[in-house]
Amino acid sequence: MRERIIISRPEEIANTLVVGLPLVVEKKMSTEKKPGVLAGWMIDEYMIVSLYNTFLPLTGFFKNNSATVKYLDLGIIYAFHAVVKEVVKGMEAVFFTWPKHVEAVTLASVYRVKVRYPVILTFRVPFEVRTIDVDATISDLSSKGCQVRVPKKSLAEEMACIGQKVTMSLNLPNQTMANLVHAEIRNISTLGDQLTLGLLFRSDSQSEQIKRIEQIVRLQLQT
Repeated sequence: MRERIIISRPEEIANTLVVGLPLVVEKKMSTEKKPGVLAGWMIDEYMIVSLYNTFLPLTGFFKNNSATVKYLDLGIIYAFHAVVKEVVKGMEAVFFTWPKHVEAVTLASVYRVKVRYPVILTFRVPFEVRTIDVDATISDLSSKGCQVRVPKKSLAEEMACIGQKVTMSLNLPNQTMANLVHAEIRNISTLGDQLTLGLLFRSDSQSEQIKRIEQIVRLQLQT
């Protein structure tokens, strides 16, 4: 059974936030969802959400409209209801009232840890037989997958797409050999000059690599 908790204290709600956090906004009484990122906030006052330009107008986002905002971090999905305070068109930004509470639901029993490891991602160039290597940084890690950050200038947009297969080379602490891990891109978000790629490790034929990653995750949890 999934663990469900309610977060009410403003300081505790703020602890779940970080600028650039990918999220989804769903208008009340509608199935339309818009992706975006958290652009900022003032505790107990408001949150600013910057919506991605999906070539659709901000229909339904008017002052006093209600919406549900959801975001995922380290295996926990957070959701809250808020009211639109102001819409800044052109910037695709929406100011929401500070939530009265945030509902948090644990999605998985897999532990994820915040880390910062340099890695090399190998992508196959579309419609060609060659590959390219791109320097990136892991920002969180679990035995099932990770998030990596890549400078936009290092990776053309057509190279990164959901479902794309990549190979990741990383040197883990206390391990002399580089790990080559095969993964698949599950989600993509952008902030400024950085792309964040959510990678799912492929479980086929790489049990030893996954075991090494599990060792590092356990070590980080103990520190």
